[in-house]
Formats: sequence, structure tokens, C-alpha cells
Amino acid sequence: DQVKVVTTLPITGVNFALVANARVTGNVTKRSDGTAMAGASVYFSRTSNASGSPAFTATTDASGNYTQAVQNGIWYVCAGKTGFYTSADKTITMTGVDVANINFALAANTRNIPRTADLLFSAITESLPASGATGNWATYMPSGQTLTAMGSPTVEIVNGQKLEKNLYADGDGFLQGAYTAPITINGATIVVAVKPLRNGISTSWISCVDIFYNRLVIGVRNNTGQVLVKRNDVQNESATAIPDGQITILTLIVQPDGTYKVWANGVLIMNITSTSAMILLDPKWNGGATGFWSYINVGRNNPDGWTTFNGNIGDVFVYKVALTDVPVTGERQQLEADLTAKFLTTDWIITASAGANACESRRKPDIHYHTERGIPHR
Repeated sequence: DQVKVVTTLPITGVNFALVANARVTGNVTKRSDGTAMAGASVYFSRTSNASGSPAFTATTDASGNYTQAVQNGIWYVCAGKTGFYTSADKTITMTGVDVANINFALAANTRNIPRTADLLFSAITESLPASGATGNWATYMPSGQTLTAMGSPTVEIVNGQKLEKNLYADGDGFLQGAYTAPITINGATIVVAVKPLRNGISTSWISCVDIFYNRLVIGVRNNTGQVLVKRNDVQNESATAIPDGQITILTLIVQPDGTYKVWANGVLIMNITSTSAMILLDPKWNGGATGFWSYINVGRNNPDGWTTFNGNIGDVFVYKVALTDVPVTGERQQLEADLTAKFLTTDWIITASAGANACESRRKPDIHYHTERGIPHR
């Protein structure tokens, strides 16, 4: 502002020199083959989860390029397009200097799910609302079922994707069903995306997926991040832990003889060779027929919920068979690749500043899988 005192005489020379807004440029490609994506949307917001409330939206041209002028300050930027997963936010600090190469590679959201005829049930987060309470969770395959909400689960956006927020204090979770008749199986497989959050509570076990109380359970301890499995009331735990707040694809494959393995983001973390038949899921297996023994749950057990998992839960797949585990072409690898494309993404922090080199870029590492104490992370 310029402050002028106006009297009866004309005032001249009230001039302004305007500086054009700095621009953000980049391109959007397909993650599968690197080809340009025309017509993709690039969202700019002052708050995280940029696609939810963008202040500006740029559209890519035939070469996948975009340009957007923005004011100084912190911006959250992401990209999306119909048929593709929305990317995670990239954070940019603008200081009047153009920022280039804010690029995105989008993964197609066409699902690649093996052995769909052998699913007991599955649920994916696309069917959840954009925010607020989840309500009941509609199944994916077989469709037409409903996971009934318990407690007060809500929706949270993480890396651009919806996840269910599951709180121990609220006893959150979902009831898949109550059974009185046995389910014939030929081994079993559970695959679930989780993001554990430490809360210090140390109960004897924690359930991410709980079948008939203690017949078959996979969970993550709220106090340590250790992965645990209950099979026929015998519990084993991984020697290593999932880092606090890390999104992880957990896979449990149980063979018909009861031996089983567990993978975390594709890394084998448990290999149990003791046998205990897994050819029938029977609510009466341990003398029970009602109450605790009859329920299948996601996020906790039922009815008391003392095993509630604290953190986020993404897609869930429960099979009545043991998926194959063959390098590259196995059914386990196929399903894990599908969930990895959806939930595990890169993110950046970009800071632009005037100086000899005009701007500087600080990039967080790309996703790569390595092990620290046996657990993969980004």
C-alpha cells in the first residue's frame, strides 16, 4: 500500500511496479511406461491433501506439461486423472522464483486381483466416503456384503489415498459376519495394508483381521510394532517391528497343514514350520459356538474390542486358499504389487529461494525396499 493524503489538489505519480507471480511447471506421466498424460489435473492448495480443496487446478497439455502461477508461501501440490490413483502431495515453498520439474507419475487404478473366486471377502477404500465417519464398509469381492462399523472409525487421507482411521481408545473396527457353520478352506491368505501408530498399550494380542477370536489372526502390536499371528490359539511374533507410522502391506499365507509365512512390503519376516491343520474355519473349533468364537472382524475382535489395532487400515483381502508364492509371477507378488501401486508413493519437499543458482531442491528419497532390522521402509 501507498498512503496519500488527498486535499483539493490533484495527486500524480502514484505508481506501482508489479512483479509477476512465480510459476510452477512440470509434467505428468504414466507410471507404467512413462508416456505423457494429457488432460491430467494438477492441484494446488494451501493445506495438505491438495485435491480435496484446491485453490488452483492446472491441466496438462498433449505433452503432459503444465504451468501454474502461484503466490509466495507454502503450497501442497498433487496430480490425478480419471482411471489413475491421485498422487501424494509434494510440498513447495515459493519465494518469487520459478520452480520447475515438479513431476508426477500416476499409477492406473485398474485392480489386478488374483483368485477372486476364492475370496472369503475383501474391502477396498475406494468405497469409503471422502472424509468423516466411514459408516459401514461395503465389500469389494464378493460384492453385496457389508462390514458393519464398530466404535467410530473415520476416513483419513494418507499419500493421496483414503484409509480407515482405527483408534484403540474408541474400539474401532468392523464386523464382517457371525457364523455358526464351518467354512471349508484349503489353507488361507490374509493381505492387508496397515499404518500402525504407537500408543503404548500392551495387550496380549492386537487384531487387524480376526477370524473366530483366535482361530486365525494377524495383527500389529500397538506398543512395539511387532507383527503377530494366532493360528489355532498358538501365537508367534516377528522378531522385528514395523516402524511407527510406516504404511506396510502385510501378507499372511497359511498352508493346509498350518505352516505359514508372513511378508511385510515383500520382505519375509516370519516363517513358522510347525503344523496345525488349516482346512476348516469352524466357529466351534475350540468348543465355542456363539459370542467370541463366531465373529470375523477387521480392526479388532468382537464383542469387547480389547484387541483393537491403533492406526490406519487400507485394503483388506481374505482368501479361502493359500496363494502361490513364486518369484515375480506368484499370486502373492501380484496382489502385493497392486496394493503397493496404490498405497506406497514418493513425496518431495521443494524450497525455492533467490540466489546464485536461483533455487534449490531438497528431495526425499524415492521408495526403495531395503531392511533395517529386517523391516522394509522408504
